[in-house]
Amino acid sequence: MIEWLNDNSSAVQAISVVVLAVVTTIYAIATLKISNATKRQAEASVKMAEELVESRHGDVLPLLDFYTLEGKSGYEILTKLFRIQAGALPETFHGRIKNIGYGPALDVKFLTKLDDMEPGWQSVHRVEKGEYAFRELEPSPDWYIYLEPTNDLVKRLRVEYHNVYGRAYISWREVTFDRETGSTKVGHLHTEPEKTS
Repeated sequence: MIEWLNDNSSAVQAISVVVLAVVTTIYAIATLKISNATKRQAEASVKMAEELVESRHGDVLPLLDFYTLEGKSGYEILTKLFRIQAGALPETFHGRIKNIGYGPALDVKFLTKLDDMEPGWQSVHRVEKGEYAFRELEPSPDWYIYLEPTNDLVKRLRVEYHNVYGRAYISWREVTFDRETGSTKVGHLHTEPEKTS
């Protein structure tokens, strides 16, 4: 047998090289499959973690809406409050902001207008679930929530705030005016994460 191996050493080496190449190829394919599976598993884990964070944010999501001084809300009720007077569109809303969400709203900011002064930002540190932002700032006859103009016939009630995890949100209602008919329409409440640059 040794003599045969010596006589055919070149053939044995060639066969060994071919067998080694086949085994290496099989090993490389198996490693690639394992690597791809690991990558998919890692991506799924990251997605699951992101969904868990989103779920956690949703569990404590504050949601701020605009209410009348009598504690009523909704686009139909608010629509009755905004009327075009002598061709002029209203600039302000004498009402309150209430947290109707699941968790506290932090660093609440909204524009107010005092008498004939320019609009300015009003801040409230924390508004708990079910509470009004004006708990410590009772509305007075002197100041109102400012309706921000977005174009000639559309204005916006807007409030900015954070949840307990520091994520920023904006809630708003569009107020649309029709000069021809004198009618007003207040849109549904919109809330979205604030875009960061």
